[in-house]
Amino acid sequence: MRIKIDQRELISAGLMLAIGLATMAGGSNYHVGTAARMGPGFYPMLLGGLLCLVSLLMVLSPAPAQDTAPEEARAAPEYRAWACVTGGVIAFIVLGKHAGLVPATFGLVFISALGDRHNTWVTATLLGLGMSALAVLVFSVLLKIQFPLFIGG
Repeated sequence: MRIKIDQRELISAGLMLAIGLATMAGGSNYHVGTAARMGPGFYPMLLGGLLCLVSLLMVLSPAPAQDTAPEEARAAPEYRAWACVTGGVIAFIVLGKHAGLVPATFGLVFISALGDRHNTWVTATLLGLGMSALAVLVFSVLLKIQFPLFIGG
């Protein structure tokens, strides 16, 4: 029995492995600490390790059934989704600096949700509000991270 490895899957696994290793290399410059007393390098090391593990699982997972559709029949790239997710991240950076956690989280989720053609303005708004409330609960109330909820201007 021959194992067939999809070249695109192998390239994406390699890219994920490279990002994971680079993240771990960057995190090794900081004190890692323990799970009970995390240092600034703990999260990058954990995230980098998980990315490496996922890349390994991508290579080792069984190949899907062969696609019999011709190349032309494949769906076009989702440029709208790419643009919305990228725009959402940029909005989070800008709003996080100038407006606070709540507007930044809402902007990130709202704009990113509009990348899905099935989402409406209403569902994107509800997702944004729900995730903003969850962000306040997790980051401000539970973890007590020093990120202002709103910045008055």
